[in-house]
Amino acid sequence: MAHKIVVDIIDPIDGQIKVTHTFWGRTDGEARTNYTHHLASCEYFLAAVEIGNVIEEEFEIDEREIPEAEEAEPDDLEDEEDDEE
Repeated sequence: MAHKIVVDIIDPIDGQIKVTHTFWGRTDGEARTNYTHHLASCEYFLAAVEIGNVIEEEFEIDEREIPEAEEAEPDDLEDEEDDEE
């Protein structure tokens, strides 16, 4: 059975959910590894976890529910670069 971990990050000022992270895995261990790798590289996520401003839920899912990555078209990449300027 595959797994997903959904983590909502709550803003400490207004108590509203600002960001949701979803970590997928073909096993619970794989989903948890994806979670910990992101935790190690995202200061915003780490700070929220450390102060307890997260709601975390774990789900067993059918492996077919794991989404496929979508490749960006070259035009899409140019649009994103324009938005950053």
